[in-house]
Amino acid sequence: MSQAREDNAIAREILVIIEALVSVPVTPFTLKGWAVKQEFAETSFPGRVEPDDEEEDGLQWLRLELDVMSALIPGDLDNYLNNISSEIRERVEPMDLFLQREAARETSRHLVLSLQSQLAAQGYQALVTAVSPLDYCHIFGLGFDTAIERYVGKAMVVFFKAEDASPLLWVRQTNAANYELSTVDIIRKLEGWKQKYSFSVVGAGNDWVELHFIKLPEDLKAFSEEVYEFCPDCDSPKRVVDSLSKEKLLFLWWD
Repeated sequence: MSQAREDNAIAREILVIIEALVSVPVTPFTLKGWAVKQEFAETSFPGRVEPDDEEEDGLQWLRLELDVMSALIPGDLDNYLNNISSEIRERVEPMDLFLQREAARETSRHLVLSLQSQLAAQGYQALVTAVSPLDYCHIFGLGFDTAIERYVGKAMVVFFKAEDASPLLWVRQTNAANYELSTVDIIRKLEGWKQKYSFSVVGAGNDWVELHFIKLPEDLKAFSEEVYEFCPDCDSPKRVVDSLSKEKLLFLWWD
């Protein structure tokens, strides 16, 4: 039995903590991804790592597998609609894909934040890794329409044994290729922030990471400018400040 599979056996012993707050089935699942050997820090990854036989542009690739426990969390659309502005409600239909996605994001975020401290004390991570149809396309190799049909309005939350969230970023290949930022670049940026600020990673996908700040940076203006330089798709430093001030959330997304 691999170390990852043993860890999942241990995870079942703490399912009582998870199932106290999760009303849907929690089942084993294996996330799969790739990493460039020259960038990959194997010691930080608790799953299986196998070399790929072929090279591409002089780069050696590794196949990654991470065994997790997973749950598909349905979004609470009614609660989400009650909390958004009347201006937004008037501009979109209740079953709009955007609303269903954001309802799932909000519901799964609250779940993860309610579990993280308990699970971290036992060496486990609780993280969101899929919210949009594109997330499910990447995970399951689905077409966009099929992903909508099967998973719209649901978020995938995963649980696994690790010291931090980096194994999820590795296996989901979190990157900003359009800005020449690889997975290791993003992990290093988060590690640098972690030395200065108090936050937890809420989740990560192929092109996004969400953070929740326990304590806000003292100089929000300077931090927001650093965030915008790192992630221009955040729209503007002002938008970063607004999100942090209102909800202590930072959503990094690269188009």
